[in-house]
Order: sequence, then structure tokens, then C-alpha cells
Amino acid sequence: MQAPLRQLSRHMLPLSNPLGADVSFTAAVDRADVTVPATLVVPAGGRAELPIEWRPLLPKDGAATLTLQSAELGAFVYELALAALPAGSDKTLGFKVPTLALTLTLTLTPTLAPTPTPTPTLTASR
Repeated sequence: MQAPLRQLSRHMLPLSNPLGADVSFTAAVDRADVTVPATLVVPAGGRAELPIEWRPLLPKDGAATLTLQSAELGAFVYELALAALPAGSDKTLGFKVPTLALTLTLTLTPTLAPTPTPTPTLTASR
């Protein structure tokens, strides 16, 4: 899985059930920043998709282990490769001040470095 910093990445893992009865899976991941539903039921002879979500907050790659467990079908272990991409351009917040007839643009740039407080940039134009 890959995603730009602070952006949600979602992957749907297809699961199939060859049995003639519904099968319930429990899912667990060994990383707190990767989320999956705790349980998923796959209908008899059918298919379902398990959503896997990850939102990278730090600019580093990593791995996670996803384990699916079913009493009827056993355990399935997946190794997830996680790649954090550089953050995209930051969003700009614009607003108008009616009494001054100015357009103000405030740009906030979040930083990951241990600085006291990011300094916003404020520009005014007519």
C-alpha cells in the first residue's frame, strides 16, 4: 500500500468462501495506524471484500502483518508493504474581509520537525 503523507489509502482484499455455509473471519493487524474491521462474514459459496485503511503520518516506509482467522478455513497471514509518499501541496485557505475590501490568503504548512510552532504566511491583495 502507498499513500502521500496525511492522506488515506484504502485497499479492498477479496475473500472467497468455497464452503456451503457462511464463514466468519476475525481480522487483526499488528500496527495501530492500519485499520481493518474486527470481523467479516463471507456468505456460503460467495465472495466479500475486507477494507484495509492506512494514513501515513511520518515519511517512512514500513510493514504490517494482517491475520485473518476462521474456525472453518483456518488462518491466513498477509504481509503488507507500506510506502509513505511525499505530501502533496498544502491547501490554501482564502477569505474576504468586507470592510477592508482585501482578499487575504493564509497558508499553513505543517511540519514534522520538532519546531515550536509552524509560522503561517499571510498575504493581502486587492
